[in-house]
Amino acid sequence: MPFAPASGAEILRQRKPPRSSYAICRSGTLVAGIIVATSSAAFAFAGGCTAPSARRSSGIAIESHIAPQPVRVGAATVTLKLVDGGESAISGARITLEADMSHPGMSPAFGEAKEIAAGRYQGSVTFTMAGDWVLLVYITLPDGQKIERRINVGNVRDS
Repeated sequence: MPFAPASGAEILRQRKPPRSSYAICRSGTLVAGIIVATSSAAFAFAGGCTAPSARRSSGIAIESHIAPQPVRVGAATVTLKLVDGGESAISGARITLEADMSHPGMSPAFGEAKEIAAGRYQGSVTFTMAGDWVLLVYITLPDGQKIERRINVGNVRDS
């Protein structure tokens, strides 16, 4: 049996054999890291290229409008227009709305937008206090595709 000092110093100087690239890929660490880095870069690039009021997702344009302007505490009407890549209105979508204060601790407000004309949807949410809000729009298209959109609603004013 070889001599090993009680402090364990000799054991710390021993190196583990390097893992093979197969073992790294099999564990998913390298693959997961590459996927996260690529997805984050693509999301950051795509998110900053268009105006928040009219953005495209998978060839679908989403236009939004909130009334009244400027936005005030109380009920607000959210109007959305959905068109495909060929500028045809998208009917039959299901849209839910969630309004959140930009700081934690406040209860969200929920609403649903109903189709009022071909490709035009309207719903309401209630802003319960002044400040900065975020409106999250969850869209399920007739083919089952899901799209989420974030609309910043800054400086909601007192009534």
